[in-house]
Amino acid sequence: MSKSDKNSIYLRNLSLESYGNYTCQVSTDRPFFRCVQTTRQLEVVVPPSDGPILMEEKSDYELGTMCPFCAILASPNPPELGYINPMVVSQIT
Repeated sequence: MSKSDKNSIYLRNLSLESYGNYTCQVSTDRPFFRCVQTTRQLEVVVPPSDGPILMEEKSDYELGTMCPFCAILASPNPPELGYINPMVVSQIT
């Protein structure tokens, strides 16, 4: 709890199963006995232990040649992005 403060709570030893909604409730003592609570969604992200491995069938492709599909495995699932030159496909279309 030493890393926690009045605005945040430091959690340790989380796993992917720790994902979900968490509610923090704080109550005061007399004479007012106020109680406030807030709920936030926790998303757990585990960085990969190794860098990416790039495998290619050949080093050069001619314009108009169909390129092989690349599959990426991760947990949680990575976003699906496609690139045409330096731009993400969703930014072009």
